[in-house]
Amino acid sequence: MAYNLFVQLISKELKAGGLNSITSFVVMDVIFTVTRIINKAKKGKLNADSWYAMMIFFICTVNDDGIMVPSPVELFVVCVDILQTLCLAVLEGCPNELSHHLHTVVTSLVPFTKSSHTKHGQQVSIRKRKKI
Repeated sequence: MAYNLFVQLISKELKAGGLNSITSFVVMDVIFTVTRIINKAKKGKLNADSWYAMMIFFICTVNDDGIMVPSPVELFVVCVDILQTLCLAVLEGCPNELSHHLHTVVTSLVPFTKSSHTKHGQQVSIRKRKKI
């Protein structure tokens, strides 16, 4: 949830017109970090060594061996929320920045629209209704 808080805080600045010379970098970094986590979760490559998933988002479950591992479904939900927060802020304050990275967001989310997992489909359908 720490990363979610970070994105909420910078969203205020992005809505006000950006972060001066680092706007492009911040938008790119958040989008690439979140989509990388989504893609790793989709491929089943999240494990106990996925430090960014556990330390940034603090979303873990304990497996049968008592080892903490990231929960892919909950991770997906948080990632989509982060992307929504960021995209809405960027659209309001500096829409040109989003155009450079929108293809990355769409490419990462499209496979989940046909996902067999209920939470994935629900999360993406909620975003469709909110028109993002």
